[in-house]
Amino acid sequence: MSSLEIDPATLEVVGYHHSHPVGPAVPGATDRTDAWPGVSYLIVSASGTSTGEVRSWRLRAGGSFAEEEIRVQGEVRVQGEVRVESGVRS
Repeated sequence: MSSLEIDPATLEVVGYHHSHPVGPAVPGATDRTDAWPGVSYLIVSASGTSTGEVRSWRLRAGGSFAEEEIRVQGEVRVQGEVRVESGVRS
């Protein structure tokens, strides 16, 4: 297996994503009810067809959310256009 191939036997779910079409990219009451501790939740704030902010959160044992750093490396596709980017959002 080359370093560019993925072994399905080693895959695991590390998080989920969803959008908030009208609100900010922060967890709300429904997110808190449905979230599992130790899993990342990427939330995209979207309005119409434009994408606003993207933030990631993890539910703590006490029931509050902690924001996580987002790192993007390699190819990023934006509306069909491929951009090579590297960056960190904290």
